[in-house]
Amino acid sequence: MAATNKTITASTVEDKLLIASDGSFYTVYENSDDDLVVAHSDDGGDSWTEVVLTGSFANIHSAAIDSQDIIHVIYKRTNYIVGYRQFSGGSWGSEEEVFDGTSDTDVVEQFRCSSCCLESKYASRHS
Repeated sequence: MAATNKTITASTVEDKLLIASDGSFYTVYENSDDDLVVAHSDDGGDSWTEVVLTGSFANIHSAAIDSQDIIHVIYKRTNYIVGYRQFSGGSWGSEEEVFDGTSDTDVVEQFRCSSCCLESKYASRHS
């Protein structure tokens, strides 16, 4: 992970700016290739280090950081699967499937991470 001079804009961060216990910044977003990215800055946002998880991520529902600086993310993939992952120690954990995307009716689900305050309600409709 090399530090870059990437500009993280307000539209990139949206409501996903997370502050760690040491005051450093994290943000989670999907890039133009539909990859899931976590960016970290320990210099007030002047430079960012990114860790990219390649895949087909449509959008992020929720992101939170807990008291142990573990980042929790709930996202939807482009195939309607809703997943949950943790980011810790510079790497992504494995995916926990929250919704398998196979329903052809309206689905309203609620997911709450047991180790932090992250909670997401989402609706999915497709056929």
